[in-house]
Amino acid sequence: MKLMGVGDEAANSIDGQIQATRDLGWKFIEMRTVEVPGFPKANFHEIPGAAFDLAARKLETSGLQVYCFGSAVMNWAKKVG
Repeated sequence: MKLMGVGDEAANSIDGQIQATRDLGWKFIEMRTVEVPGFPKANFHEIPGAAFDLAARKLETSGLQVYCFGSAVMNWAKKVG
């Protein structure tokens, strides 16, 4: 069994998300929205390349792996039709 959670449910910042996941003893995280130092909070697929690279380095250094991605393709803020 692989335990993981949506990172932004614990914290806005990438550092807070990593810390919460590590505090739980988990090795995996689901990325959705994230705030990277020097950049505004946004969905992981919408942050600038430099922010993505920084987040990826922080995740790699922490030993965590991204298991899945919570996209914003369709959510409560979107209208259908």
